Amino acid sequence: MCRQIDQAIACRGLLHHRVGHGWTSKAMGIPYACAPAKMAPSKEQRLLLAQVNGVRDFWEEIPSNTNLCYSNPMAQCAFIKGVTEYAANHPEVDYLHVWLADEYNNVCECHSCRSTSLTDQYISLLNEIDSALVQSGISTHIVLLLYQELLWPPVRQKLVHPERFILMFAPISRTFNRSYSCRGPIPNLMPYRRNQIVLPHTLEENIAFLEAWKAGYDTDSFVYDYPLGRAHYGDLGYHHIARIISSDIKELSSLKLNGYISCQELRAALPNAFPNYVMGRTLWNKNLSFEILEEEYYSALYGSDWSTVKEYLLKLSSLTSCDYFNGIGPRFNPEQAARYKEVQFLSGEFHLYIRQRLDTAEPFRKIFFSLLDYHTEYCILITKALEAQAAGRVSEVPELWNTFMNFIRMHEPEFQPYLDVYRVLEVGTKYTGFSLDIER
Repeated sequence: MCRQIDQAIACRGLLHHRVGHGWTSKAMGIPYACAPAKMAPSKEQRLLLAQVNGVRDFWEEIPSNTNLCYSNPMAQCAFIKGVTEYAANHPEVDYLHVWLADEYNNVCECHSCRSTSLTDQYISLLNEIDSALVQSGISTHIVLLLYQELLWPPVRQKLVHPERFILMFAPISRTFNRSYSCRGPIPNLMPYRRNQIVLPHTLEENIAFLEAWKAGYDTDSFVYDYPLGRAHYGDLGYHHIARIISSDIKELSSLKLNGYISCQELRAALPNAFPNYVMGRTLWNKNLSFEILEEEYYSALYGSDWSTVKEYLLKLSSLTSCDYFNGIGPRFNPEQAARYKEVQFLSGEFHLYIRQRLDTAEPFRKIFFSLLDYHTEYCILITKALEAQAAGRVSEVPELWNTFMNFIRMHEPEFQPYLDVYRVLEVGTKYTGFSLDIER
């Protein structure tokens, strides 16, 4: 499948981006996988790993989440070799993403590493990679990541050839309750404390990091954003997150960002795929009105009922919270609990309406009303668990969350193309505060 995609990209003259995380695993001699290692690191591998709390080991047993000891010449050499060999073997790649481990507060604490910052070490590695590519006559661009610890700009190091690099701003912890267009005054940077950083949640804190980088590097840049990666599960109407996407894309030029990559699930279409529709159309033409897209999409799916469906989904969005499901803010939130309770009543009422429409809808639209039918039950069950948690009724939460988990597992064969069951359960357990009933 990847080879077919590569050919399609080349045929259309599109810019080909590839890789991301995994270079640290490759330097260890371990294939990339977001899973626990089958064996403990060997003696030779341990020498390459970051020392955290006096121990060199796989971070939480996962090699791809483990940083290297970037002051160790052997680790440097292995990292640089992995990237340069890949670039040489894949001339079809225009932009090669060179990222570090996919975790934070786990960087090396050895004496040599502590004498500098992680970002300075990162820039030094990138300069060595650039030098090797120059010697080999390879013109591949390198994507430089602004993410987690790398949000803090370098203190001492500078890119030797900045024209080879493109900045990628990845504000993974940002709020999605507001758009970039709603930003206020930009504060000073949060202080950096090795292995004690707190990721920024507000738009203003995140943009402060982008501006600090831009002050030192007036180079091409884009955002790698996450509206459909986690936050969308908190917006049960998918209307709020679609509007955030529209507004964010229209705001890119004011942030001096020249593009947008969405880090997201491919199967994000419950109750519908309106957020993705808005994203694609608005990236093509940022002057498109959100309201025009709204009518265009809803009327195509729901026919004469489109405004009734839209008002229902709009109400769901107003009652639910991207941030709450994404782990931002306190878990005890009585006001949000009351709103989740209202969702249950609203979805129960609308369920009767949808059942009636299912009987009379033309064949083309039956699938969309079937999705709404399933979605109303989904909303009732998930908000019962969310309401109990937000209201502080902790003893009720496990049974209610288990009921929701079993419901979406049971219906996965039917609705697999529209809902990523694995991912909604992963986010719910890792960020929202629920527990999984099986080992991952």
